[in-house]
Amino acid sequence: MMWLLLLYAGFSPNYSVFSWLVDGFCKKNNADAVLVIPDELMKRGLPPDKAVYRSLIRRLCRKGMVDQAQKVFDQMQGKGLVGDSLVYTTLAYTYLTEGKPVAASNTLDDMAKNQLYITLQIYNCLCTSYADEKETLNMLWVRAIERGLIRKSVYKLMHQARLESTKLAVETGGCAPVSRPDYLEATLGT
Repeated sequence: MMWLLLLYAGFSPNYSVFSWLVDGFCKKNNADAVLVIPDELMKRGLPPDKAVYRSLIRRLCRKGMVDQAQKVFDQMQGKGLVGDSLVYTTLAYTYLTEGKPVAASNTLDDMAKNQLYITLQIYNCLCTSYADEKETLNMLWVRAIERGLIRKSVYKLMHQARLESTKLAVETGGCAPVSRPDYLEATLGT
């Protein structure tokens, strides 16, 4: 494998390299090959850390391959590495986009059990990464709020955005450029 040559040459793979690998394996209809990347790293004396697994999981999720991402997550946990808030949130979001709301809820429940929270950085990261999927993001935020997974700073930002949207609607004669689903309004306490 070409990426192994990079390791031998002394290069340390980063998120971009792992994204490239995942994309390449997916193009060859071999997404399961992603599962061997951590083992290959281990064989070469480079034990994969949480960042390696996070990169693989996020890229698989970005490609809509949540089942493979879950396998990588399970593999990570089997190695004694605990998932972080970004991994759980990304998996839950992808389950929602793939029409698997029960799996998304279970993932968020696990996140709550592990006392992990959605921080401002994670909120901004997902909002930026999935800006074109506002409805799915709103479903995720509602489920996260219901479980108490949203940090106060994020909740304040959400509330401020709602207020600004309402102010804009008043200023433009009731024609707000972005509508919010009723369930988000109900959750944020209109």
